[in-house]
Amino acid sequence: MAQKMEILQGAAEAVQNRHGRHGDYRACHRRIADLWSAYLGKPVTSTDVARMMILLKVARSQVGDESDPDHATDIAGYADLLQKLAVGT
Repeated sequence: MAQKMEILQGAAEAVQNRHGRHGDYRACHRRIADLWSAYLGKPVTSTDVARMMILLKVARSQVGDESDPDHATDIAGYADLLQKLAVGT
C-alpha cells in the first residue's frame, strides 16, 4: 500500500512540477496532437497523445528495468492528464 501511495504522490507531483517546465498540459498535448496529425496524415487528439504516452511507458518498462517505479509513476501521471483532458479541466 505504501508503494502505491508513493507512486500516486510522485505522479501528482510530476504533473504539477512539469506544468512549470513544459507549460500548460492542455496546450502541450494539443501541440503534440497537431504535430503527430501532420506527420501521420490523420487526426490525433490530445487524449490520443496521453494514451500513446502511457503505451510508450509500457514499452519502456517491458524493455528496460520493469521494477523501476518511474514507469508506474509516469503511467499514473499520464492517466491523470488523460482524465483531465477528457473532461476538459
